[in-house]
Amino acid sequence: MRLISDFFERPELVSKVARKIVLVCCVGLALLGVGVHLFPVLNLDLAISQEIQEISPGWFEPLMATVSFFGTPWVAAASIILAALAFFFFSYRREALFILLTFFADGTNSLLKLAVARPRPTASLVAVFQKASDPSFPSGHVEHYVVFFGFLCVVILSLPEISRRIKIISSIFCLGLIALVSVSRMYLGAHWATDVLGGYLAGFILLWVILHFYFQGRTETEPKHAP
Repeated sequence: MRLISDFFERPELVSKVARKIVLVCCVGLALLGVGVHLFPVLNLDLAISQEIQEISPGWFEPLMATVSFFGTPWVAAASIILAALAFFFFSYRREALFILLTFFADGTNSLLKLAVARPRPTASLVAVFQKASDPSFPSGHVEHYVVFFGFLCVVILSLPEISRRIKIISSIFCLGLIALVSVSRMYLGAHWATDVLGGYLAGFILLWVILHFYFQGRTETEPKHAP
Protein backbone atom coordinates (compact mmCIF):
# COMPACT_ATOMS: atom_id res chain seq x y z
CA MET A 1 0.00 0.00 0.00
CA ARG A 2 2.95 2.31 0.69
CA LEU A 3 4.18 1.80 -2.88
CA ILE A 4 0.81 2.98 -4.16
CA SER A 5 0.94 6.08 -1.97
CA ASP A 6 4.44 6.87 -3.22
CA PHE A 7 3.24 6.47 -6.79
CA PHE A 8 0.46 9.01 -6.25
CA GLU A 9 2.99 11.47 -4.83
CA ARG A 10 5.01 11.54 -8.08
CA PRO A 11 2.80 13.49 -10.53
CA GLU A 12 5.37 13.73 -13.32
CA LEU A 13 5.91 9.97 -13.39
CA VAL A 14 2.19 9.18 -13.28
CA SER A 15 1.43 11.65 -16.06
CA LYS A 16 4.22 10.38 -18.30
CA VAL A 17 3.28 6.72 -17.90
CA ALA A 18 -0.44 7.42 -18.28
CA ARG A 19 -0.03 9.39 -21.51
CA LYS A 20 1.93 6.57 -23.12
CA ILE A 21 -0.62 3.97 -22.06
CA VAL A 22 -3.51 6.10 -23.35
CA LEU A 23 -1.80 6.59 -26.70
CA VAL A 24 -1.36 2.85 -27.09
CA CYS A 25 -4.99 2.31 -26.09
CA CYS A 26 -6.24 4.84 -28.66
CA VAL A 27 -4.30 3.22 -31.50
CA GLY A 28 -5.30 -0.25 -30.37
CA LEU A 29 -8.99 0.65 -30.10
CA ALA A 30 -9.04 2.20 -33.57
CA LEU A 31 -7.31 -0.77 -35.21
CA LEU A 32 -9.44 -3.28 -33.33
CA GLY A 33 -12.64 -1.46 -34.24
CA VAL A 34 -11.80 -1.48 -37.94
CA GLY A 35 -10.79 -5.12 -37.76
CA VAL A 36 -13.97 -6.42 -36.16
CA HIS A 37 -16.09 -4.24 -38.43
CA LEU A 38 -14.54 -5.89 -41.48
CA PHE A 39 -14.41 -9.38 -39.92
CA PRO A 40 -17.26 -9.67 -37.37
CA VAL A 41 -16.63 -13.35 -36.54
CA LEU A 42 -13.05 -14.30 -35.80
CA ASN A 43 -11.84 -17.85 -35.27
CA LEU A 44 -9.83 -16.76 -32.24
CA ASP A 45 -12.91 -15.19 -30.65
CA LEU A 46 -14.92 -18.32 -31.28
CA ALA A 47 -12.22 -20.57 -29.81
CA ILE A 48 -11.89 -18.44 -26.66
CA SER A 49 -15.65 -18.31 -26.07
CA GLN A 50 -16.05 -22.05 -26.55
CA GLU A 51 -13.16 -22.74 -24.20
CA ILE A 52 -14.58 -20.49 -21.47
CA GLN A 53 -18.07 -21.96 -21.84
CA GLU A 54 -16.69 -25.43 -21.19
CA ILE A 55 -16.29 -24.42 -17.53
CA SER A 56 -19.10 -26.47 -16.07
CA PRO A 57 -19.46 -26.23 -12.25
CA GLY A 58 -23.08 -25.53 -11.31
CA TRP A 59 -22.14 -22.41 -9.37
CA PHE A 60 -20.21 -20.80 -12.22
CA GLU A 61 -23.14 -19.51 -14.29
CA PRO A 62 -24.84 -17.78 -11.31
CA LEU A 63 -21.47 -16.27 -10.37
CA MET A 64 -20.95 -14.90 -13.88
CA ALA A 65 -24.51 -13.53 -13.95
CA THR A 66 -23.91 -11.83 -10.59
CA VAL A 67 -20.70 -10.25 -11.82
CA SER A 68 -22.51 -8.83 -14.86
CA PHE A 69 -25.44 -7.65 -12.74
CA PHE A 70 -23.65 -4.42 -11.83
CA GLY A 71 -23.54 -3.49 -15.51
CA THR A 72 -27.29 -3.85 -16.07
CA PRO A 73 -28.44 -0.39 -17.27
CA TRP A 74 -30.69 0.44 -14.32
CA VAL A 75 -28.25 -1.02 -11.80
CA ALA A 76 -25.33 0.88 -13.35
CA ALA A 77 -27.28 4.15 -13.26
CA ALA A 78 -28.42 3.57 -9.69
CA SER A 79 -24.90 2.71 -8.52
CA ILE A 80 -23.48 5.89 -10.05
CA ILE A 81 -26.11 8.03 -8.33
CA LEU A 82 -25.69 6.22 -4.99
CA ALA A 83 -21.91 6.57 -5.15
CA ALA A 84 -22.26 10.30 -5.89
CA LEU A 85 -24.66 10.72 -2.96
CA ALA A 86 -22.31 8.82 -0.65
CA PHE A 87 -19.37 11.01 -1.64
CA PHE A 88 -21.48 14.13 -1.18
CA PHE A 89 -22.78 12.97 2.22
CA PHE A 90 -19.21 12.51 3.49
CA SER A 91 -18.25 15.95 2.13
CA TYR A 92 -16.32 14.68 -0.91
CA ARG A 93 -18.15 16.99 -3.27
CA ARG A 94 -15.49 16.99 -5.98
CA GLU A 95 -15.52 13.19 -6.03
CA ALA A 96 -19.33 13.21 -6.18
CA LEU A 97 -19.22 15.41 -9.26
CA PHE A 98 -16.60 13.39 -11.09
CA ILE A 99 -18.20 10.00 -10.45
CA LEU A 100 -21.23 11.31 -12.34
CA LEU A 101 -19.03 11.54 -15.44
CA THR A 102 -19.42 7.77 -15.69
CA PHE A 103 -22.70 8.58 -17.43
CA PHE A 104 -20.67 10.35 -20.13
CA ALA A 105 -18.43 7.30 -20.49
CA ASP A 106 -21.46 5.05 -20.88
CA GLY A 107 -22.80 7.37 -23.55
CA THR A 108 -19.60 7.20 -25.57
CA ASN A 109 -19.87 3.42 -25.54
CA SER A 110 -23.20 3.64 -27.33
CA LEU A 111 -21.63 5.86 -30.00
CA LEU A 112 -18.74 3.44 -30.50
CA LYS A 113 -21.16 0.54 -30.84
CA LEU A 114 -23.09 2.36 -33.54
CA ALA A 115 -19.90 3.31 -35.38
CA VAL A 116 -18.48 -0.22 -35.47
CA ALA A 117 -21.86 -1.99 -35.83
CA ARG A 118 -20.61 -5.46 -34.96
CA PRO A 119 -23.30 -8.13 -34.45
CA ARG A 120 -23.59 -9.97 -31.15
CA PRO A 121 -22.57 -13.63 -30.81
CA THR A 122 -25.38 -15.90 -32.01
CA ALA A 123 -26.77 -19.13 -30.60
CA SER A 124 -25.54 -20.96 -33.70
CA LEU A 125 -21.94 -20.27 -32.64
CA VAL A 126 -21.97 -20.18 -28.83
CA ALA A 127 -24.37 -20.67 -25.94
CA VAL A 128 -26.15 -17.37 -25.35
CA PHE A 129 -27.34 -16.97 -21.74
CA GLN A 130 -27.97 -13.22 -22.00
CA LYS A 131 -29.48 -11.86 -25.18
CA ALA A 132 -28.97 -8.26 -26.29
CA SER A 133 -30.04 -6.42 -29.41
CA ASP A 134 -27.53 -3.57 -29.52
CA PRO A 135 -24.17 -3.89 -31.34
CA SER A 136 -21.41 -5.86 -29.69
CA PHE A 137 -18.20 -3.81 -29.88
CA PRO A 138 -16.93 -2.61 -27.47
CA SER A 139 -18.37 -4.27 -24.38
CA GLY A 140 -20.43 -1.73 -22.46
CA HIS A 141 -20.16 -3.71 -19.23
CA VAL A 142 -16.37 -3.81 -19.38
CA GLU A 143 -16.07 -0.13 -20.27
CA HIS A 144 -18.45 0.84 -17.46
CA TYR A 145 -16.61 -1.29 -14.90
CA VAL A 146 -13.22 0.15 -15.83
CA VAL A 147 -14.46 3.74 -15.57
CA PHE A 148 -16.78 3.44 -12.56
CA PHE A 149 -14.98 0.93 -10.37
CA GLY A 150 -11.59 2.13 -11.60
CA PHE A 151 -12.36 5.69 -10.52
CA LEU A 152 -13.64 4.52 -7.14
CA CYS A 153 -10.51 2.42 -6.59
CA VAL A 154 -8.03 5.14 -7.54
CA VAL A 155 -9.78 7.89 -5.58
CA ILE A 156 -10.15 5.82 -2.42
CA LEU A 157 -6.50 4.79 -2.58
CA SER A 158 -5.40 8.39 -3.06
CA LEU A 159 -7.32 9.87 -0.11
CA PRO A 160 -4.99 9.80 2.91
CA GLU A 161 -7.76 10.04 5.51
CA ILE A 162 -9.36 6.74 4.47
CA SER A 163 -8.25 3.77 6.56
CA ARG A 164 -5.94 1.07 5.24
CA ARG A 165 -8.61 -1.60 5.80
CA ILE A 166 -11.18 0.22 3.67
CA LYS A 167 -8.60 0.79 0.96
CA ILE A 168 -7.73 -2.91 0.83
CA ILE A 169 -11.35 -4.10 0.82
CA SER A 170 -12.47 -1.59 -1.79
CA SER A 171 -9.47 -2.35 -4.01
CA ILE A 172 -10.12 -6.09 -3.95
CA PHE A 173 -13.80 -5.55 -4.71
CA CYS A 174 -13.31 -3.04 -7.52
CA LEU A 175 -10.34 -4.73 -9.19
CA GLY A 176 -11.99 -8.13 -8.82
CA LEU A 177 -15.09 -6.96 -10.70
CA ILE A 178 -13.00 -5.26 -13.39
CA ALA A 179 -11.13 -8.52 -13.97
CA LEU A 180 -14.06 -10.95 -13.71
CA VAL A 181 -16.46 -9.01 -15.95
CA SER A 182 -14.39 -9.99 -18.98
CA VAL A 183 -14.89 -13.69 -18.30
CA SER A 184 -18.52 -13.08 -17.41
CA ARG A 185 -19.41 -11.40 -20.71
CA MET A 186 -17.83 -14.17 -22.77
CA TYR A 187 -19.22 -17.00 -20.66
CA LEU A 188 -22.75 -15.60 -20.91
CA GLY A 189 -22.43 -15.40 -24.69
CA ALA A 190 -22.97 -11.64 -24.73
CA HIS A 191 -19.59 -10.67 -26.19
CA TRP A 192 -16.53 -11.89 -28.02
CA ALA A 193 -13.03 -11.61 -26.55
CA THR A 194 -12.24 -8.71 -28.89
CA ASP A 195 -15.36 -6.89 -27.63
CA VAL A 196 -14.02 -7.28 -24.12
CA LEU A 197 -10.58 -6.04 -25.15
CA GLY A 198 -12.20 -3.06 -26.85
CA GLY A 199 -14.11 -2.32 -23.65
CA TYR A 200 -10.92 -2.31 -21.63
CA LEU A 201 -9.16 -0.02 -24.10
CA ALA A 202 -12.05 2.46 -24.31
CA GLY A 203 -12.53 2.30 -20.55
CA PHE A 204 -8.90 3.05 -19.76
CA ILE A 205 -8.90 6.00 -22.17
CA LEU A 206 -11.99 7.55 -20.58
CA LEU A 207 -10.81 6.76 -17.06
CA TRP A 208 -7.56 8.58 -17.77
CA VAL A 209 -9.44 11.63 -19.06
CA ILE A 210 -11.62 11.78 -15.95
CA LEU A 211 -8.71 11.22 -13.55
CA HIS A 212 -6.56 13.76 -15.40
CA PHE A 213 -9.02 16.58 -14.76
CA TYR A 214 -9.89 15.29 -11.29
CA PHE A 215 -6.30 15.32 -10.06
CA GLN A 216 -5.43 18.46 -11.99
CA GLY A 217 -7.97 20.34 -9.88
CA ARG A 218 -6.89 18.66 -6.67
CA THR A 219 -3.29 19.82 -7.05
CA GLU A 220 -4.40 23.37 -6.33
CA THR A 221 -5.45 22.48 -2.80
CA GLU A 222 -3.81 19.08 -2.12
CA PRO A 223 -0.48 19.05 -3.98
CA LYS A 224 1.02 16.38 -1.77
CA HIS A 225 -1.54 13.69 -2.56
CA ALA A 226 -2.34 14.36 -6.22
CA PRO A 227 -0.50 12.38 -8.91
